[in-house]
Amino acid sequence: MSRRVLIAFGMPLMQEAVKKAALSWLGFDAFFVASDTDMLFSALGQRRQDLVVLEANFPPNGATGALQMIRSNSLNAEVPVIVVVLEMDPNLRDSLMGAKADAVILGGYTFEKLRATVDVLKARGRLQF
Repeated sequence: MSRRVLIAFGMPLMQEAVKKAALSWLGFDAFFVASDTDMLFSALGQRRQDLVVLEANFPPNGATGALQMIRSNSLNAEVPVIVVVLEMDPNLRDSLMGAKADAVILGGYTFEKLRATVDVLKARGRLQF
């Protein structure tokens, strides 16, 4: 069974960094990249995802709008979502958690932060593999 990650970042460089980590080191073997809400909506409608990694400034309405779209999608409403925030902003983290993100990475993306967050989601039973 394929393990799918949906990478929702507007910046191609970040898309590639997350894709490489997910495929090479985190146990995923399939991915879909969305660079805007139209692509995100399309990916959510095609198949169930195992994880979404979402940029806080995802175009055009940010992570809060994208989270609402994900949580209202019948196929993917329960998918774990990790939001990556460039700033060290605990208020934004709290807001995103209130919008039903499963985890928030503050201070920007690094492989180590993503791996640690995936490990936490596995330990909580939110990722099953």
